[in-house]
Amino acid sequence: NYTLVRLMARGGMGAVWLVKKDEIEYAMKVCENSDEESLKRFHREFRLMECLDHQNVLKAFDFGEIDGMPCFVMEKADCSLKQAVESGLTTKEKFKYILQIADGLIYVHQQGEIHRDIKPSNILIKEGIAKVADFGISRFIDRDTTTITTTTERFTSWGYTAPEVKEEDGNFRDALHSIDIFAFGSLAYFVFSDGSDPAYFSYKQVTSDLFPIFSKCREYEVKDRYQSIESIKLAIQSVKTARSRYKTLS
Repeated sequence: NYTLVRLMARGGMGAVWLVKKDEIEYAMKVCENSDEESLKRFHREFRLMECLDHQNVLKAFDFGEIDGMPCFVMEKADCSLKQAVESGLTTKEKFKYILQIADGLIYVHQQGEIHRDIKPSNILIKEGIAKVADFGISRFIDRDTTTITTTTERFTSWGYTAPEVKEEDGNFRDALHSIDIFAFGSLAYFVFSDGSDPAYFSYKQVTSDLFPIFSKCREYEVKDRYQSIESIKLAIQSVKTARSRYKTLS
């Protein structure tokens, strides 16, 4: 019951089409790889997204087939976080989006999932609300036993990949929330540095009140990082509050 309108994007895992139903626009993701691993990953992505219901997580529904290949329908966003940063964000918008993304990830973790591929192109903006998207290599911590065997270079951006994943040759099997925490710190750095690559992480690119937070997210040793997204959110909120107090006093 959906009408294909136009191709929106094409990547390694498939294509995303703009579709319409009852005059409402949606995005439809179509798997274009027929190998067993890709099909298994695609089905798992829908299963994970279907279980999630939060305003800061992209909603997926209506699984089906087109020309024998699996597809599912999602909310249609206005742009990616990457595009929003490149177009220019105010400081208020930067705080708003990062805190919204934190809320989305907190919810994802509470549901027993790990995203494992947090980066600017995988965060979408819809009507001023940031939504965590693209769960292609996510998994349930306790229920999903499928191992991701492909390398990190194929699926993640280097500056967002935790060192423990790099050292394990892309083996995500035992990686827990720590890799999302590392990636979130890189994402926040990207946003507040107006698009600087976190692969070249530098204190010169962000303000001194935020840099220690992002740096702690990206510590080499897992034990030295924040242990939850909630704690990162509180630290960022504290900076936001302190800045507003400073402006009031001045």
